[in-house]
Amino acid sequence: MMQKNKHSVEIETEYLQIGIVNNVLLIFNFMGDNLNDN
Repeated sequence: MMQKNKHSVEIETEYLQIGIVNNVLLIFNFMGDNLNDN
């Protein structure tokens, strides 16, 4: 039971990290588009 909970927490943090990376990439893409417009 303890191992199962620990494993699920690891998966959640992994998804969280992926989401943060995706947000950062989106922000960089948005900034890049703005720079290109100017």
